[in-house]
Amino acid sequence: NNIAVSIPADDFTANDSKSITQIVNENTWAYADGSAPFGSTGSTSSTVDFAAKYNTNINTSIIQMRLHFSNTPGRSYKIAFWDATGPGGSPGNLIWESPVNLTTNLGYNNIVLPTPVAINAGDFYAGVRQVVSASSIFLSYQKESPIRQGAFYYYNVPTSTWIDMNAVTTTPYRLMIEPKHLLAINAAAISISSQSAANCTKNINVTISNAGTNPIAPGTAAVTLNIGGANTYNATLNNTTSINAGGNEVIAFNGINTPNSGTNYDTAFVTLSGDDDQLNDTIASTFISGPAATLSRASSNGVALVKNCEDAGWTYYSDPADLNSYLLSINWDPGNSGANALPKANAIPRVQLDAGFFSATDIPTKKATYTLQRYWNVDLMGNTLTAPVNLRFFYNPADKVLVDNAASNFATANIGTLEPSQWFQLTAPSFVGDAAHVIPDFVLNSYPIYNSNTLNNTINGVLYAQFDGLADITGGTYATGVGPSTPLPLLLTNFEARQNGRKNLLTWRTANEINVQNFEIERSSNGINFSSIG
Repeated sequence: NNIAVSIPADDFTANDSKSITQIVNENTWAYADGSAPFGSTGSTSSTVDFAAKYNTNINTSIIQMRLHFSNTPGRSYKIAFWDATGPGGSPGNLIWESPVNLTTNLGYNNIVLPTPVAINAGDFYAGVRQVVSASSIFLSYQKESPIRQGAFYYYNVPTSTWIDMNAVTTTPYRLMIEPKHLLAINAAAISISSQSAANCTKNINVTISNAGTNPIAPGTAAVTLNIGGANTYNATLNNTTSINAGGNEVIAFNGINTPNSGTNYDTAFVTLSGDDDQLNDTIASTFISGPAATLSRASSNGVALVKNCEDAGWTYYSDPADLNSYLLSINWDPGNSGANALPKANAIPRVQLDAGFFSATDIPTKKATYTLQRYWNVDLMGNTLTAPVNLRFFYNPADKVLVDNAASNFATANIGTLEPSQWFQLTAPSFVGDAAHVIPDFVLNSYPIYNSNTLNNTINGVLYAQFDGLADITGGTYATGVGPSTPLPLLLTNFEARQNGRKNLLTWRTANEINVQNFEIERSSNGINFSSIG
């Protein structure tokens, strides 16, 4: 837009004209100039309405709204339209508002209205309503100084009046509110979402809407999906159904290979012959790929986990109801020798998350054992490991701190000795955090295993304990305790006795000698009464 001012006998013409960049689209009212938002606004003390003034020289209908939000997403709002019958041409009567609350997304939001909204010729206002007090919607604006008069308003709740932003020097806000009237041909990309699928793949759904009046025939709207970042992907699919005015279709891109862990940037755009509105054709989002994007809050040992992802030799397992989260991972064949094919094919892993940690205490003897509220169990379904395996157990470090603090508090209160904490696994098939498996002295039928992840590495931000070279997989977790013995008994892996002339030779092997001072040998002639012999 160019504006020129001419004054007779003007001796300085350099300031007579001014150029302003503005986005012009066939069906869109907008004040935007194509630059990035300068900031965002909303209320942290009450609900608030924002409105931008527009004009139409004919009776028309609005079918879409293009809004830009910044900062924090997920805030509730409604779209609204007012006539210009308020004092001085300010917003007056409410023409229409969204029947349900909408939710903000970062960046541009293309909202197709459920039904066209009739607008009479003349001035009108399009805007948004923040419906939750003190939950700012962060509506974006571009800076305009000085701001034009009678164009941008906000509703002052305490005084029940509309305030012209031109009258408030601290709010030079050119609001990014852009209504759109009906076109005959108009396809819009309105949402994009991703879900984890089998074998480290992703399914991405792109929803397109018919924002025009003419039906979109099958196969005529092409949706292209581009992915960049940790992984790359490009594909184009067409709609398969006839989409009537106001209708939607979900275009599903399934089984996208995303082997690399990290952040991905996906962009989808729709093309339709004769569509003159390109501002609503594109939509973008991000997703995390790779194992353990989040830590699932498992709730039942009765849920058999499913194989979700194979990554660098590791098989990751998830709750079938929450494939976006991971619980356990097993490297069934660390030596790449083809070992453990049957156990891998048939094993049923489970993870239990109890309401809190389990404690077994005996105050008179100053003994106590505490176990983590999250623990694993793996049923090999009668199969035997043919080679050692590695296991990763994802957990919340805050839960581990609770266990350690409980043991420390018991030791302090009862003048006990705090014993070293250890990860463990059972010799019996499964573990449960209860009195049948944990006593004040130790965890029954258990032996210690060692966390090789001493640097507390994470996968996509989730901490795990890693146990290498396990000759068997049963059930286990983390434990600590108080008392004269460790929370786990010393593991005796081998004991032999054989006659050597007139003497007996005893040999044994242990798996753990942390804080072990000595061994004492006792003998008995009746199997009941024992006496020390060395």
